[in-house]
Amino acid sequence: MRKLLTVIIAALYIMPISSRADAGWTGYGYITELFVNEKGRLVLTMNVPENGTDCRNKSAFYHDLHSKGSDYMFQLLLTALKENRKVRVYQTSVCDMKDHTNIYSVGLLPN
Repeated sequence: MRKLLTVIIAALYIMPISSRADAGWTGYGYITELFVNEKGRLVLTMNVPENGTDCRNKSAFYHDLHSKGSDYMFQLLLTALKENRKVRVYQTSVCDMKDHTNIYSVGLLPN
């Protein structure tokens, strides 16, 4: 048992930092691109001053549109794009889709 615990601790220690990205809010930024791909994923790029993720692409995000509440997120992002308003996203610790960061919340900066 002690040997197994030592192996697990060693594995966690040498694990690449990119696979241990932290979840949290980005800073506010303007949307530079918004589209839906063929897999039913909302894809978003924005100029964010702060992004705590370890994903390589710091300005690209995605969200599966099949999940609950996705339609509200999409409407909020469309509103922000139409009115040229800043948004922030709550990112998970998952890097996927050409190293985009997965998101599950969106915040709109009031005027």
